Amino acid sequence: MKLFKFTKTTCTPEEFVKYWSNGYDYVLEDLYKNNINAPWSRNKVLNLFKWKNGKNLSQRKLQSVEVNYLSRLGNLPTDLTLGDGIIIFDDLNGGPIWNIFWLHLLRSDIFPIFDRHTYRAFYYLTQGEISELRDNNEHIRDIYFNEYIQFFNQFIGIDRRDVDKALFTFGRFLKKHRFLFI
Repeated sequence: MKLFKFTKTTCTPEEFVKYWSNGYDYVLEDLYKNNINAPWSRNKVLNLFKWKNGKNLSQRKLQSVEVNYLSRLGNLPTDLTLGDGIIIFDDLNGGPIWNIFWLHLLRSDIFPIFDRHTYRAFYYLTQGEISELRDNNEHIRDIYFNEYIQFFNQFIGIDRRDVDKALFTFGRFLKKHRFLFI
């Protein structure tokens, strides 16, 4: 069990990431660590989507991964840019969070992981209040490409995976303890 003492104080990005990434605790983390690097295989991609899903994929989700992502394994772009990511995102038929995760698999150095927890952390850190991600493809796409990536890239010189862990942990904390922020 990891316990925290929370105090609202300002800190540097490095202090924020160190503090909150230390609280990251995810039972399936080895699936990410052991599969995140190319070359890609069907098994690696399935393990990574299992990690993202937090459990085994249902038949419906497995079919979505097969159709929307695994079918592209033989034709992956080699030098993907941010603009290419928008085009690929718009061409995919999966859900927006999984489409973003696919981009992350293709170029984790350009496309950070994004979900409701990292959004909650991002919104609080930029707007000073807690907000939940709307279940709207266009909204998620716009927030991610027009705001979140730029926000994430402000953590200059800090390991990107540690930044992701910190934002995820802080976002989960905000959800559980929103009464501290009213």
